[in-house]
Amino acid sequence: MYWLRTGNPLDILPWLIAALMWFAGGWLLATHAFNLERRERPMVGLVLGLVGYNFFANLLGHWLPADWAFVSSGVCTLMLGLAFAWKGKRPLLDWHDLASTWTQFVVFLLITIAFLLISRGVALFDEPKNLTIISRMATGDIPPHFYLNSDFYFRYHYGFQLFAASLMRIGGLLPWSAFDLAKSIVFALTLLLTSLLAQRHSNKPWAGPIAAFVIAFASGTRYLLLLVPQIKLALLDSTIHMLGTSQNGVPFSQALIQGWSLDGGPPTPIMFAYVNGIFPPLTMQQAGSNILSSAIIILLLLAFPRIARRLAWIPLGLVLALWALAWESSYGLFAIGGAVALVLWAIAQARASVTGEKKLVVFFKLLVLHPGFLALAVSVPFVLLQGGTLTETLRQAVFGTSGIGVEGAVEAGGFSLRWPPAVFSAHLGALNIFSPGQLFVAICELGVVILLTPWITAWAWRRFKTGDWAMGAMIIGAWVGLVVPLFLSYQAERDISRFSAYSMFVWTVFLTMMVVDSSGGVKPALQKISAVALGLMVFGGIVVTGMIMTGVSQPQLGLGINSQDSRILSDTWNRLPGEGAVIDRIPWRASVLTGLPTHSSVSGLERLGAWEALIANPSVKTLSENGYRYIYMDDIWWNAMPPESRADLSRTCVVVVSEHDKPSHNSIRRMLDIKNCMH
Repeated sequence: MYWLRTGNPLDILPWLIAALMWFAGGWLLATHAFNLERRERPMVGLVLGLVGYNFFANLLGHWLPADWAFVSSGVCTLMLGLAFAWKGKRPLLDWHDLASTWTQFVVFLLITIAFLLISRGVALFDEPKNLTIISRMATGDIPPHFYLNSDFYFRYHYGFQLFAASLMRIGGLLPWSAFDLAKSIVFALTLLLTSLLAQRHSNKPWAGPIAAFVIAFASGTRYLLLLVPQIKLALLDSTIHMLGTSQNGVPFSQALIQGWSLDGGPPTPIMFAYVNGIFPPLTMQQAGSNILSSAIIILLLLAFPRIARRLAWIPLGLVLALWALAWESSYGLFAIGGAVALVLWAIAQARASVTGEKKLVVFFKLLVLHPGFLALAVSVPFVLLQGGTLTETLRQAVFGTSGIGVEGAVEAGGFSLRWPPAVFSAHLGALNIFSPGQLFVAICELGVVILLTPWITAWAWRRFKTGDWAMGAMIIGAWVGLVVPLFLSYQAERDISRFSAYSMFVWTVFLTMMVVDSSGGVKPALQKISAVALGLMVFGGIVVTGMIMTGVSQPQLGLGINSQDSRILSDTWNRLPGEGAVIDRIPWRASVLTGLPTHSSVSGLERLGAWEALIANPSVKTLSENGYRYIYMDDIWWNAMPPESRADLSRTCVVVVSEHDKPSHNSIRRMLDIKNCMH
């Protein structure tokens, strides 16, 4: 059972109605708030609507039941679009927009299906966490509590997962199909927006498809290290310390030519030389949040230079707020870059002013009336209060309490000085830039585009000086994103690589636009060199994607989840009385299946002693005393527990809520309710 939670295909209709409303709202915004070309309006409208929908779903989800929140969010997005269309100079909607862009919708559908097939074949990267918060938010737990302990809020970027939760709650999908479909929709929209951005920069018909192809597969170029004699690479084995799943028991020089086995990965291991710990291809970013962040980056590049209404900063501010909820590191870098760009622009304009007013007055007027300033300003209150990473960080600063982060620390953690300066890779660790060998590895890990950043910066800066504030904000933020990890480390150290990933994505997008630029602003020789660099960046991503595609013929429901679990979910999800938590030997699994909370951990890595004792020697009395009402039993746990525990859990007062066994495989799945035993 992969697709439907309810078994009735018509149950997706409420979600489709909500989607139609948020698409119409986004299309209205694209038509009336921005001066977009006809070919741009439908797809930009789709992304504006989707982002607005997620923003309102999170906001309303704080107070409304889940059904009302997810339906009302579509209405709110539509109302926002109608507000901008009111007294507008254009027709409410120009239906020729759809007629002239029908091929875009066909391509959108094809890309969505293709990426969905890829996503079905793998269960990569944080599946337990993502599936759990999708299931919990679909029941109404917005903002979500920590997925392994509902006593704490979750210090996590859950903006993308809200979209998947809407598909589960009002679309009737299962959490894994909702997750995969949500990723696929956003992936397709990212590529289509990239194509539209390229067509804006070029009059060549091939520019759009080529740009979309590059952004889909661009990655770091670690594989170039294969050109170095292994005896030379072996000299670095003692200084490069691999992290996490990259630690496969062999030194760095040998790991490059071996497969990288992953839980939930494809049947064919991905060769380690082609993956990347800083800038993986978009096709491999299966967690979803970073794909939505990429879509927002392209959206801002399309929308900000084409503002048509004075109040267009309002929807753009909501976009920025949702960005912070989906991928706070990129939002932070954009905000820093945007603030610096605003100050530099206002200074230049104030110096050139001939109004007779004091320069300082002119400076502040220009600054506070700029739509970029207003969009950032309107985003900040939401960013601090809407939930997620930044809200929980603020909660700790003000109240001394915080939610649990991804690595599990109840404390919010922070930055510390890194010396010597190093490029940090989530796979290879800190690569010392003062060591020639490690610096070379770092350049390959980042990707050869890093060598062209002076020319990329000059190109983007010229456009910023002509009024493209978003491009200036991104190019400044990209440099900040490169420099910060050089000198600072973070408590959850692997996360610091997200700053460098933002930089590489922005530079890759800009370099792609330079290659297709037909204005004459880029020298042909530089375009040819840039095309070669992009080709090298794309090659590794194509290889990785090919290996991931080996899983297409073997769909996975979710990491460690089988068809029995899926049937239990259909019987129990959001149907069990809410008093009491659920316990399972796999800490997160039963929470995905039921939508109920659990209490197994105060970290993502270490289990509570009380939970471990309950798993080792469960009894009705001790489970109830620890707040558990429901028990999810499988054959492994049943066979491992003492005979006394099995006898206690077999009492007549224990109610079997749902049972899906496979006697031929000696496999059992049962949801038990122990409430009656406590009377």
